[in-house]
Amino acid sequence: MPSDSVLRQTTLGLCSVLLLAGCAVGDASGPDQTAPSQAASARIANPTVPPGLDVVVEDYEGSDTDIRTVTVTREDTEEIPSAFDLEVQAAVEASLEELHDQGSGPQQPLLVLNPYGTSTTGLYTRFTTDGDGVLEYTVSSAGTEDFTRTAVDHDEDSGVFNGQLIGLVPGAQNAVTTTWRPEAGEPVEHTFTVTAPESEAGYPTQLERTVAGDPEQLTDGLFLLSGLYQPGRYGFLFDNAGTMRAELPIDGHMLDRFETYGNTLVYPTDDSVLSRVDGLGRVVEIYDLGPFAMHHDFALTDDGRALILASDTSRESIEDVLLSLDLATGEYEEVVDFTELLAGYKDLTDPYEAPNSDGEIVDDWLHLNSVDVHDGEDSVVVSGRENSTIIKVGDVHGEPVLEYLIGVDELWEGSGHEEALLEKVGDFSDTGGQHTVVRHEDDTLADGQHYLSIFDNAYWRILSRDDYTGPVPEDTSTVQGTDPEERSYIRTYLVDENERTYTQVESLEVPYSAIVSSAQHVGDNTVVNSGQAFVLTEYDANDEAIATYAYEGERYAYRGQKYSFDEFWYTS
Repeated sequence: MPSDSVLRQTTLGLCSVLLLAGCAVGDASGPDQTAPSQAASARIANPTVPPGLDVVVEDYEGSDTDIRTVTVTREDTEEIPSAFDLEVQAAVEASLEELHDQGSGPQQPLLVLNPYGTSTTGLYTRFTTDGDGVLEYTVSSAGTEDFTRTAVDHDEDSGVFNGQLIGLVPGAQNAVTTTWRPEAGEPVEHTFTVTAPESEAGYPTQLERTVAGDPEQLTDGLFLLSGLYQPGRYGFLFDNAGTMRAELPIDGHMLDRFETYGNTLVYPTDDSVLSRVDGLGRVVEIYDLGPFAMHHDFALTDDGRALILASDTSRESIEDVLLSLDLATGEYEEVVDFTELLAGYKDLTDPYEAPNSDGEIVDDWLHLNSVDVHDGEDSVVVSGRENSTIIKVGDVHGEPVLEYLIGVDELWEGSGHEEALLEKVGDFSDTGGQHTVVRHEDDTLADGQHYLSIFDNAYWRILSRDDYTGPVPEDTSTVQGTDPEERSYIRTYLVDENERTYTQVESLEVPYSAIVSSAQHVGDNTVVNSGQAFVLTEYDANDEAIATYAYEGERYAYRGQKYSFDEFWYTS
């Protein structure tokens, strides 16, 4: 087990967080996800504005109906504080509480534009009802396809609807039609127009879409573009027509991905901060990781722990640590130090000058960029970009053990880790600088077998190993950036841990991207982002492109993924 010096509790004021979420301190005693699910939909009892904060509630002028805005400032400064501050969230909650009597029915709702500061065009919606029902809404704006959804009600009181309408197009005049369908009685319709604020990032609100197949085969959901090099501090959500439906600001880092915990979303909001946000847009919990800086990816276990790729900023080497954060208690620990697990290989590497820097020397010997968790084994599969190796680690929360390596055998000669290498069966190219390695189980496979799906960038460049003169994978390129003459690949491997082998069972050519990028299975489809080619494509079950979306960017976009947001913003 990690030593006490490794175990570190976050600086999170846990009691304050739990009060904000509406639960008692005792509710956080374990990782059961039932408690956070309940807490996320609860309200603060008698909320008040914390000392030192001022709140201004104003009318929003860009609408033909009554819409409010809520602005929180700190006394003696005009600076707008971060939304990812629990005192700010408490101030917003207190102000909304005072407005609740204004939502007297589905035709006289309380509407507040982005009160919690987590979705720039999200529309907080609340009104009293005569019983249970559902709220359908359609957003129409010139030059776009209508966007129709059913909103989730986040209030357990059958006499109140409380939700967030996500779908307004930034900078456009949006005609919104809501239809309240009570369980008993006739539907009630309400229509208003609102010119939504411009994109804070100044990002285009329409992607160029090229349809190659049947658009009806596109999966339901919104595409998340994250880690755009410029602008970086936003995640953008686009519908199947390529229209922006939400802009999500964060403080720093990049929005690596969404993970679901209870009925909240977990995602990075700064270099060392994970946050939990509910369907109303309210930040219900903040986790500060202290001296650790997140890097590229995290995943959740079934028992409510976030496994996070990170750098320990107190030492020279970077991007070589795995953290485990208990979302119920706020405690975290370093569970895998790859400088120890792969010490023999690290000894073969040297620091080097970072690309696109002004002579900065980095000890980026491994560059972890993807993590996937398997709960039944307490194991993870991670991707090392710098040495083009896929790594499986077992007993993550106990005594971590190296279970296998998939990579170029010759690169590992002299490391002392050669016995962990799996044997390649068949004639196919190994990966180069791969991203988003995901493990898949299949009931037809024997025990000890599983699939790996991989975005293989097919880019070969090992800056930390000037000594290496051995073979390189045949499909790889040394071209930086993108090139229409080159190809990246989505590869599927069958891993047999009993026989200690791996074989390729499928390969799909995709636009070339030397770094970043992602592949994600959504139902039977696959969503692929080639981040330096600035294209996002959804493929059908036969690997035929359905639609491709071209987007703008500077240098790259890290990931492009798709989420349904079912039972978070939308009901099916």
